[in-house]
Amino acid sequence: MFMKKYLSYLESFSLINDRLERTRKLWSKNEKIMTEEKTIDFIKNNCKDFLENPVCITRTIYNDEIDFFYSEPIQRHSLENLNFYNLIIDNSIMWNGYPKRLKSFCCTLYGRSQLGDITYFVIPVDNSKWGLCTGSDLFVSFTKFIKETGFYINDFFNDFYDFVKDEIGMELNDVNYQTFKEQILKVETMLDENSDLRYDFIENFGLYDDNEIGLFNTIENLMNPKINDFEICTLKDMYNNDYPKQNVLNRINRECWTESPCIFIRRCPNNKEFFAKLNLDFVEYGWRNDNYIDKK
Repeated sequence: MFMKKYLSYLESFSLINDRLERTRKLWSKNEKIMTEEKTIDFIKNNCKDFLENPVCITRTIYNDEIDFFYSEPIQRHSLENLNFYNLIIDNSIMWNGYPKRLKSFCCTLYGRSQLGDITYFVIPVDNSKWGLCTGSDLFVSFTKFIKETGFYINDFFNDFYDFVKDEIGMELNDVNYQTFKEQILKVETMLDENSDLRYDFIENFGLYDDNEIGLFNTIENLMNPKINDFEICTLKDMYNNDYPKQNVLNRINRECWTESPCIFIRRCPNNKEFFAKLNLDFVEYGWRNDNYIDKK
């Protein structure tokens, strides 16, 4: 049994790793390298929302040492996990109005994300819309889901995928939402027809002991952005909420994501001089709290 689960894990890991490499290559191809002068000119003409509401948003990128570049989001896969939670976020009516996760830049508000090698400041073009998590990572932000299942959202779907593959013989599709939803209905039928399988499922995942609304709707309801305190924000919303100044030493960094094209500026000792050319004052707080930018 252990070997079976281990082999299943290796297969899913290999799939994720292949997707990771493809996504990295696509990102690199989509980067338009810019000079400092052109970057400043572009920001002054196309990023006025940022200049009026200078919110510090960052993103870390693997093995990239470009100082300035422009990029637009591409259709992507989750870098280190299966895509089921993103499929639900991008297609569920409960998430209407949010940027699409699978075609977004995932970033960190007032902090430094843990993935990647080099940190970049992210400045979106005007009229950007952002999804904002409650925590430093999407996975820890589904507090209702965690409370009900005992799982972070990514761990739940990874284990759920393995359970369905090992115990039912079905490989869940994490690319097509409608196919995934239809597969869950088939899983429900099999759980209803096999009491031992259903018992094992409930023991493993803490779900489905009440079958009134069905398994898919149960999962979707636990991911409801309202009960998990997600937000749809503009730069002005984030700036006016004053997140960095509530408690500078103890503030919580928050994951955020947008579909908007963005300018990326590599974090380096010259950032203060760069932002001064935009009439902004750059304030350094160190790695623990990273940086934020404020008006003079």
